[in-house]
Amino acid sequence: GKVSPELDAECIAMLMHFLQELGIDDARLAINTRGVASDRPMAEAMLRDHFSKHLDGMCPDCRERFNTNLWRILDCKCAECRAVIDGLGDYALKFSPETREYFDRVRRALDTLKIPYQVDSALVRGLDYYVHTVWEVSHSALGGQSAVAGGGRYELTLPGENKPLRGVGFAAGVERLMMILDAKGINTADGTAPVWAAAPLGEEAVLPVMEFARMLRSCGHRVNCEVELRSMKALMRSAGKSGAAGIFIMGSEELAKGTVQFKNFSDGTQQELPVAKAVDFLNQFTV
Repeated sequence: GKVSPELDAECIAMLMHFLQELGIDDARLAINTRGVASDRPMAEAMLRDHFSKHLDGMCPDCRERFNTNLWRILDCKCAECRAVIDGLGDYALKFSPETREYFDRVRRALDTLKIPYQVDSALVRGLDYYVHTVWEVSHSALGGQSAVAGGGRYELTLPGENKPLRGVGFAAGVERLMMILDAKGINTADGTAPVWAAAPLGEEAVLPVMEFARMLRSCGHRVNCEVELRSMKALMRSAGKSGAAGIFIMGSEELAKGTVQFKNFSDGTQQELPVAKAVDFLNQFTV
């Protein structure tokens, strides 16, 4: 609910630091300002005047956007439209001094945090509820569809509400992150830490197994959690194929006793142990 350029910058920094922790230290960050609703009439007049002079040479989609959603023209990737967009000029100069100062403060904060970026006046993120700061992160390993993450500050009024919801955030594509890591030769698997499986026997055990897996993960263990109901044999087979070193299974009997069954795939042994001691039990396998 808070509105602050420094919060915008901190959110961007969190994303960029996350990528760096993954080993993606060469992603490109582009930022821009969408202004606020009161800023847009004058800016839209500038866009409409400019695009109207070149409309005949633009793609069919942009000719349609000219009448339906003018700002979406800035998203177009067609070469003939990019040439027109590049000649637009800085429409942000039509924004209020307060809006420009907000964006300047975002940039000063990013500079202080040593987050490299480029200002891209064509970046609008397409959604009408964005205000002030918007950003997009891209990487050359993805080719034409180079965006891996994006976000911005938003302000929208939910149905039945009078007060607008304000916030800032981003989303990243997991598959695209994995493609970049693969292209950079970064192995995402930690070879020193085994992967375990956890699975329920019966519907009543699904949520307890999920909580059990969360507990193990919170202590640093890698756990694949199964939520689909299957037979014991099917669970064992699936966990083995996934590469798990062992599987924890919980059914109604285990729930009543506060225990869990563990099958070690490396030596074929099976044992029952208290849930409370599962973390200490797994620690002995961590190299």
